[in-house]
Amino acid sequence: RFGWTFQVPQSLSANDYLKAITTTFALLTMLQMANTLNARSERISIFKTRFFSNPKLILAILSSILITVAIIEIPVLQKYFHTTSLTILEWILIVAVSFMIIGVEEIRKLLVKKSIFQPA
Repeated sequence: RFGWTFQVPQSLSANDYLKAITTTFALLTMLQMANTLNARSERISIFKTRFFSNPKLILAILSSILITVAIIEIPVLQKYFHTTSLTILEWILIVAVSFMIIGVEEIRKLLVKKSIFQPA
């Protein structure tokens, strides 16, 4: 049998399953951190705002990333949270995909600025 079935326990020792849930966890966390940067202004580009104007937000983002990396990379935490280590390439892909949301939001902000698209 291949894949996942609802309410059927999966073996947490299965490396593919651990890699999948770990990658999903890391990707969702990084997406949220990138989106948090986007949400600082509804209409002003992230590149035109002062990055360190809200140091508590930056600290919260860095703390969240650090905790995520710890949960994924520290063996004791891996056992508790059922995660597995990711390779450098996997981390690079996760960060790259996560920061794509900034580009999408920049396009939306540009369209709003040009009055092509007006949010409801």
